[in-house]
This record gives sequence, structure tokens and C-alpha cells, in this order.
Amino acid sequence: MRPGARASRPRRSKRSKRMRTAAGPICILAILLMAGFVPAGAQPATAEQHMDELFAEEWATRLRENPLLATSMGVSDYNGNLPEVSLDDIERRRRQSAAFLDRLNGIDLDALPAERRMDRELFEWMLRNRIESASFYPERIPFIADSGFHSGLLRAADSVSFRKLGDYDDFLQRLRAIPRYVDQNIENMRAGLADGFVAPRVALESVLPTVTAPAGKAVGDSAFFKPFRRLPDSLSETDRARLESDAREVIGGQVLPALGRVAEFLDTEYRLHVRDSIGASELPEGAEYYRQRIRAMTTLDLSPDEIHEIGLSEVARIRLEMLAIVEELQFEGGIDAFVTFLRTDPRFYAETAEQLIGHASRIAKKVDGILPGWFNLL
Repeated sequence: MRPGARASRPRRSKRSKRMRTAAGPICILAILLMAGFVPAGAQPATAEQHMDELFAEEWATRLRENPLLATSMGVSDYNGNLPEVSLDDIERRRRQSAAFLDRLNGIDLDALPAERRMDRELFEWMLRNRIESASFYPERIPFIADSGFHSGLLRAADSVSFRKLGDYDDFLQRLRAIPRYVDQNIENMRAGLADGFVAPRVALESVLPTVTAPAGKAVGDSAFFKPFRRLPDSLSETDRARLESDAREVIGGQVLPALGRVAEFLDTEYRLHVRDSIGASELPEGAEYYRQRIRAMTTLDLSPDEIHEIGLSEVARIRLEMLAIVEELQFEGGIDAFVTFLRTDPRFYAETAEQLIGHASRIAKKVDGILPGWFNLL
């Protein structure tokens, strides 16, 4: 649930009679095809083909829904857009994922080649995780301690290949979408305020400077102006002048004021309602949300206590292995002293860049020989 007059009959001509006569075999053929009859030699699509078609359709949908992702993947079709992130859009995408999952469930796992069954299982896990996550509307807190929805905007130019005039115009169009994108995120946070689904105070205090600093920059110093600082000579002088002028107008008149609205909202209205607790379990439906995040991050359906115990046991196991190495080297002083020795002794530090690169390259080559034992596809 969301947190919210009959036409007269024409005379038949000889031509229409001939057309009606010729249409008979066509209709019969269509009926046979719909009934499942196919020409000799044609093969029905296999379960694997159906699955690959579903994969391709879902991926195309994901790129269309997330233009920033599309750009980062080298797909330029949506370079002038930004995602729609209203709560209605989040629910719409949840239903999309549910529809893809229904179609996937229609593909028999046993009908797939053995080497493709894991693909199906991973795809199912991804869809289920996406559906579960969307049901909590986590976009009501669109930031963490060191970054947020605004961070992708500040890096947006880095993933664009600016080669022709249209690339710059697309980027300007994306910049013009920032106020809408920002306002949708503010409305999502307001919905979180109404529901008690709010960020910890420590996260707000940490992330706020990453919004206020870029909002206060001059247009020419802004990350958004980066593509327009040195326009290529392949563009005409008229186009270069127009692009720079448009960029200054859009960034100064729309983009930076939009970031300013976020900064002001966070520093005033939002700050009044942040919580002093930190854990997700303190949120409304927090226990269920915490379990969902554990499943999303670990792929395991374990409780927080079970995850914590795994962490403690791993620390103990690793410490024993470290102790064995210390004893093998006959080092006197214990693990803590050994760690200090590793961090401070000059013999463990390269003196030149060439030494560092050479040593790192040797380690990387050793890792290359180990990776096939852990990963099938490299």
C-alpha cells in the first residue's frame, strides 16, 4: 500500500467481391497459426529463448526508467532525462517487477540447460528483492551519511561522451529536469516525515555539507558547468556561444536554486524531525525493513543477531590465523605489536612510484591465477 450512428452498407463492387474471395485463404491460414499450426521445419521457442527475451525486455525497461544508469552503460537514448521518483512511480515500477516475476515463473527451471539455471535463479532473486524493497518506499530517505540522490547529479557529466552538438543539448535538457527531480525527492522526504520514516541526526549532519557546498558555488565553478568550460573546436563559434549562454542560464536560474531548496529543506523542516537513534530497526516497521535489507545485502534470510554472530566468529577465526603467522615468524610481542610493526617499519613501504607499481603488479598477477578458482566468468 502506498504511504498515500450506424453506417450505411456500401454497394459491393466486383473488386470487393474478388477481395472477399481472396481473403478466405488468408483468414484460414491465420486461424491455423493461432491454433498452433506452424509450417514444417519451424521450431517453437525454447524455455531458454523465452528467458533471454525476458532478460532483454527487463533490461531495456530498467534503462528507460533510470536514464542515469543508461548513460553510465553507454546507452545515450535517454541522455536528456532523469528518473521519475515520485511515490506513484516507485509503486508503478514495483508492479513492473511483479509482472516480470510472473512471466519468469512461467518458465520451467527444469526445461533450461543446466548452465542457465543459475541465471534464472539470480534473476528471480533480483526481482523479488526489488519488489520487497519497493514495498517499504526507502526513497523517503534518499540519502545516507556521505551521499544521496544529489550525488549522482553532481557526477552526471562524467559518464557522458560529449562528441557532437546533440550531446551538449541532451545534457542541457537533463539539467532542466533537475528541479523536477529535486522536488520529487523533497516530497518523498515529506512523506517520510509524515510516516516517521526519517534519517538519523548523525546522517543528516554528515550529508548536509555535500548539498550546501555545491549549491553555493558560482556557475562557472559548478560541476554542472564542467562540459561547457572548454567546448571543442569542431563546434561552430555560434553553437559554442549559445551552449555556454544556455548552460549559464539553466545552471544559475534552475539547477543551483534547486539544490538550494534541498539544502534549506534539510537544514530547517527536516532537521526538526530527525531521530537520535541510528539503526533501521528503529523506523516504523523497522524490524521487517532491517530483515529485508539483510536479505538484499547478503542474499541470506538471517536475523540481525545471526549476522552479528557470524561477524564475531569470523573475527575470531581471522585473529587465530594472524596469531599463527606471528608465532611462525617467531615475532615477540603479540598480534597488536605485530600490526604496529607492519604499519611502521620502512621495509614494507616503497620509496618510489616505480617500486610501488612493480610490487602491486606482481601481486595482481598472482591474483589473476587464483581468480578462476572463485569465479566462472572473468
